[in-house]
Amino acid sequence: MYSLADYVIELSGAVHSHAYQTGNDTLMSRVSYKPSVIKHLATAELLKVAGVVLVEAQNLPAEELMQAGIGPEDLSTVQNLIAELKVVNTGPKEAIIDRAGVTEKLSVLFAESSGIVKNTLDKLAPQYKRKAPEFYRRYKAARGTRYKGRNSTKPEPVTQPEIPAR
Repeated sequence: MYSLADYVIELSGAVHSHAYQTGNDTLMSRVSYKPSVIKHLATAELLKVAGVVLVEAQNLPAEELMQAGIGPEDLSTVQNLIAELKVVNTGPKEAIIDRAGVTEKLSVLFAESSGIVKNTLDKLAPQYKRKAPEFYRRYKAARGTRYKGRNSTKPEPVTQPEIPAR
């Protein structure tokens, strides 16, 4: 199965060949890509190159492309591959926005699961203290729950030792 890079290599070769035969140096420079360069392009760069090569190939007569072994179905395939890759490839800003939304959803889900554990499972556990003490001990060890009594949010006042008067 051909990848987008493979199609771009074929199309750019056909367009470059046509431009060379007609003496169109501008067109030759627009589609002059070595296969090794195309194979190593980042996705965003490949999309740009593929778009330029596809437009130039669509401007050529169909007979010229057929001589190079490229049919109309190949052009539509390249167009579809570009569209599919654009959907998958997101820019850095879009990726940050998407990750922020996912992170927010995850924090909500973690809070919800924590609430279920604290408000439901932890409250059900004491009934097993007598019935299944081993299970209860292991549950408490796995939860890491320690009952430390009341936690105060107020700092304790610091007292200065009294110095006896002379």
